[in-house]
Amino acid sequence: MPHSMLPTTRHVKELIQHAEEHLQSGSERDLKVSLIHADNSIEILLKEYLRYNQEKSWEEIERLNFYKLLSSCKDVSLVDSSKSFFLAFHDMRNAVYHIGTLVPMRKDVKSIVDFAKTLFNELHPESKFAEARIELPTGRSIDAVSDALGFQPHMTELSLMRGVSKYLISEGFDIVLENQIDGARVDLLARKGLDVLVVEFKIRTRGDVGVNSVYQLRAYVDLCQKEFPEKSVEGWLITNANFTRTAKEVAEKFDLQLYDGQKLNELLKKEPDS
Repeated sequence: MPHSMLPTTRHVKELIQHAEEHLQSGSERDLKVSLIHADNSIEILLKEYLRYNQEKSWEEIERLNFYKLLSSCKDVSLVDSSKSFFLAFHDMRNAVYHIGTLVPMRKDVKSIVDFAKTLFNELHPESKFAEARIELPTGRSIDAVSDALGFQPHMTELSLMRGVSKYLISEGFDIVLENQIDGARVDLLARKGLDVLVVEFKIRTRGDVGVNSVYQLRAYVDLCQKEFPEKSVEGWLITNANFTRTAKEVAEKFDLQLYDGQKLNELLKKEPDS
């Protein structure tokens, strides 16, 4: 892990603080600047991580596009668990910076600033910010970025997370996004009384969701049961596509609930209008 407050570390912390200042100002221009600064800080943090933990040269690092940069940092917990968030926020920045079709909402800009803080805190716990809560981008921004940049699987994932969260809230659950349990981050954790629900999302542009995703969910459910031994823990695996036959068999064995595209649509139709 990088030493405390290297020049790049100090720079990226100041960049996030500067993003916060523009966020507080709140004008259209300030919100755009805040979003761009927060996204830049995330990119610098990931590049710094590669430089000091994987000993890659700056020349190698600068050749990586954002997607490859994330793939190279998959051993960072937040990257491993929240790739869709990284990509969605970066696409939001691209829509603002390159296309100019999106004026970001304050709530979304706050989300990306908090997300940058969360990444900074993981990589630099010795000089971390106050805890920040990860929030989903608003539906308006998800739709706007999708319209501007075309179909994006990670935007589909976040859109489904919003829909499922809304449904669960209508059923009386409290929602926690990106909850960390014994070092593992689950996509969504819902709690109501003595019931706990662990939800994982797997979006596919082709192919079916296989058995490995079922085993991953089972592991998260087991961790959650140890964390809350007095509660009843259930696991849901959700996709926009389908599941393999083996995945269905193993899920039934473990008493895990699978929601394919058709079953998911039926669930979301139960949402109250609001």
